[in-house]
Amino acid sequence: MSKKKRQQKNTLAEFKREMESSKLFKDQKIEIYEQGEKMSEVLALFIAPYTQSAPNYDAYRRLVAIAVIAWNASLLEKIERNKFLDEMRKAIPNDKTTQQDFTAIVEELIERKKRFFGNNHRNILNYKVVDTGRNYHLSVVSTQENLSPNDQPPQEKPKSSVGTNVKNLLDAVFGTEK
Repeated sequence: MSKKKRQQKNTLAEFKREMESSKLFKDQKIEIYEQGEKMSEVLALFIAPYTQSAPNYDAYRRLVAIAVIAWNASLLEKIERNKFLDEMRKAIPNDKTTQQDFTAIVEELIERKKRFFGNNHRNILNYKVVDTGRNYHLSVVSTQENLSPNDQPPQEKPKSSVGTNVKNLLDAVFGTEK
């Protein structure tokens, strides 16, 4: 087994222990599935067009957080989605520009989810981003379902009006980069 593979297994094992000890997942069995579509790979593909707006660890971690919100929102019926997003908006600064940027970016991500990952109905329960020094390792805990073939969306660019505001929104929602 390669050093990289061992590090990934150790990271996953550590994440699993953290999940099992958390109050949120108390008395729940956490399993690591090594077959089929890995949700961490799916999420990485989902955010791929936006990663240029996240040039460092803190920005990438914030981008993943926004993507998880959009992914999970896309799985809800419209009324529930609106309630969920209203709750998320309460956690961000209440200035008009930040609220508009949040809405525009989340809506674009929801459309991307529907367009390229429409057959994937797995809910993301938790995630962890680790800076390995050379790149970022993303671990994801999701619900399980019958897995569909892995979609490979094109590396399309975000809409210019949205893409230019991603970094500003991430800073407004999660604070400035360290």
